[in-house]
Amino acid sequence: MMLCDRQLTVISDVFQMDRIMKILISNANDSMPYGGSLIIKTDAVRLNEWSKEDKGLYALISIKDSGIGMDHKTRERIFDPFFTTKDIGKGMGLGLSIAYGIIRQHNGYIRCLSKPQSILTLTCFMHLYKFILCLTKFLMIFKIHAIMDSIPQDKPF
Repeated sequence: MMLCDRQLTVISDVFQMDRIMKILISNANDSMPYGGSLIIKTDAVRLNEWSKEDKGLYALISIKDSGIGMDHKTRERIFDPFFTTKDIGKGMGLGLSIAYGIIRQHNGYIRCLSKPQSILTLTCFMHLYKFILCLTKFLMIFKIHAIMDSIPQDKPF
C-alpha cells in the first residue's frame, strides 16, 4: 500500500466507497489466478490539460495488479453492465458497472490502463473538499485490511 501522507477529504457515501473497494480488489484478485502483486495507492492530483474531466484537485485511489491484463477491445467494455470475461457462474458482469455508476454519482471518474499479459491499473478520481468527510490514513488501512480479510485466500497475492 502506498497511501498519501496528507489527509484527503471527499464527499462520499462511506458504504458505497466500501463497495467500490471490494469490487476493485476482488477483480484484481480474480485476475491473478497464480498469485501476484496488488498495489493500492492514494494521492492528491490536479487534473488539467491532459484531462477531459472537470479541472481541479482530486483524491486518487488506484488499484494495480500484476494479473493477466486486458486488450483494448475488452477495456472498452469493462464498465458495460453484464459484460464479463469470467467463466459462466463466476461473475455476472455487474461489478465494474456498479463501481462506475457509484463514482459518477459522486461526480468522480474511473479510468483503466492495461495491456494483455501486463499490469492493469484502475484509478478512481474523487473531488477533494475541505472539512467535510476525512479519509485518514488509519481509516483507509483499516478498511483495506477488512476488505482483504473478506476475500477467500485460496491463492496467494
